[in-house]
Amino acid sequence: MKPKIGGIFGKSQENVHVQTHMEEIDRASCVPPFAIGEVTQGVAVGEVVASEDENYKVSDHVQSMTGWRGGYTATSKSVLANKLQSDSGLSLSAFLGIAGMPRLTAYAGILRITAILT
Repeated sequence: MKPKIGGIFGKSQENVHVQTHMEEIDRASCVPPFAIGEVTQGVAVGEVVASEDENYKVSDHVQSMTGWRGGYTATSKSVLANKLQSDSGLSLSAFLGIAGMPRLTAYAGILRITAILT
């Protein structure tokens, strides 16, 4: 697939955000439960395999909100793509855990809780 000007084509390699969406649950969530025939939503990391976006080159690794799919074509803004540091020494799956969204959630929680307690 060739992306449009300003777009990227990525190949998903790792993804997460599954457990809370495996079944309908009776609590608030940022993502609706899975729907049969729909792409499973969530954070994924992968590799840019074609690019018409000057900020992303082929072989860049990105974290995005593309869900569980083999690949996608989109603008980097529409899928909230973030280029990952290639020299970090971390595996791609680390960007779905300790270096990804859970880290940001913990960081925000600590800031809010400590602000309340002080």
